[in-house]
Amino acid sequence: MEVSLVTFSFIQALYPIEEQILSAFEDLCNSLEEMGDASSCSLGLLFLHKLDKALGNNMATFIEHADESWFPSSYIELLLTITPICDPFEESFPSLSLPNNIFSHIPDMDKCHSWETELELEAFKAFSFPETLDDILDKYTIANKSSVAPKTKVSCKCSPSLATISKSASAPISKKLSFLA
Repeated sequence: MEVSLVTFSFIQALYPIEEQILSAFEDLCNSLEEMGDASSCSLGLLFLHKLDKALGNNMATFIEHADESWFPSSYIELLLTITPICDPFEESFPSLSLPNNIFSHIPDMDKCHSWETELELEAFKAFSFPETLDDILDKYTIANKSSVAPKTKVSCKCSPSLATISKSASAPISKKLSFLA
């Protein structure tokens, strides 16, 4: 797929964010499995704090372009992988508010279903990203810019300022006065 240099840079920049997201949700999933039936609010707060500390605003950054045609399918599959983890968390800790900066960016089930059916995508089998950054970037080419001549600087024909008018008007007078002396 042909993309602009800026878009290519976005794809590159999103890869390490994807790795952080995957790692943070893998940690959350493992923690939920280890705790079993325990549902202490303090334990839930600990999980939320770890998730928030690991991700910050990276979810918003990552999902910002998810509906763009250039957004890599493997990045969407990451979202399909992490979305189901939210339900067990909410079931285990119904009294806790999920951090908005993370969970407001988790796609809803309808969106996930449309990605699965229309784009024929699926969640990762394990918590490991199936492609390297080079594998992803190999699917893209950077579009050549058209050879348009650079714009030349156009001088602005503005009327002179009052200070300029005053200086030019007084210059001949002072020269005349110097001749008289």
